[in-house]
Amino acid sequence: MPQTWTWPTRDRRTFWERVRTIGRDVGQPVVRLLEIPGAFVPGVSQALEKTSALFGADLNISELDSAEVLETLDGAPGPFASDDGKSPVFVDGLRAAVTIAHNGKGRESILLERVDLRVLEHRPGPIPALDAAARDATSLFGAGFVDPLRFVVDVGASGPGRARRAVRQPDGKTQMVTAQGPNFLDTEPPSFLSIGPAEAPAMFRFAVTVREPGLYSVCLRWFYRVAATELRQHTSLPVLIYKGV
Repeated sequence: MPQTWTWPTRDRRTFWERVRTIGRDVGQPVVRLLEIPGAFVPGVSQALEKTSALFGADLNISELDSAEVLETLDGAPGPFASDDGKSPVFVDGLRAAVTIAHNGKGRESILLERVDLRVLEHRPGPIPALDAAARDATSLFGAGFVDPLRFVVDVGASGPGRARRAVRQPDGKTQMVTAQGPNFLDTEPPSFLSIGPAEAPAMFRFAVTVREPGLYSVCLRWFYRVAATELRQHTSLPVLIYKGV
């Protein structure tokens, strides 16, 4: 049996520089910038010149580094420690709860334009120790809390599928809307989010499942503009997900 992961065992935040300024006075939509070759590297696009920040205002985005933020799917064992003991490994998928808020350093508003999930690495071979950890498949997702920014996305060897978001209707019922592309926020109705220094934090809920066997390393990316002038990217810490044959 694999070893159970214990939070925390080390400071995982040194994996890479999490926040970078990737452009100034950029009027183009983020999706066009991401069409530039090299734009999908984990930390930041190598096709765009790194620039220093003009504003102190920024988003505080909770990191994927604790049991309060990352949970197993209902009925799934783990999480387990990776072979090198440096990262948790979730079986079949995970739930993530992320809070974003203005850091209060300045009066500039911040517009969140894009959230996506990237597959950094996929190893298709089986891992016997994880396969031996039997899963109780009698239950799947619990209903949980439903809020306007709750996303469900599945991942395969070819990459993430399109995210679905639960939207509360005026009559109190919920409807699932599907993103029109990789951007989780590209839905109808759209869910671009403007955050000012005096506004309450916004809560995001993600349910990620794996549809094809193998070990996946994934991360969340957040693209936003400060004062409609400066384009920034925040990349989360990577998380490992394993699905047996």
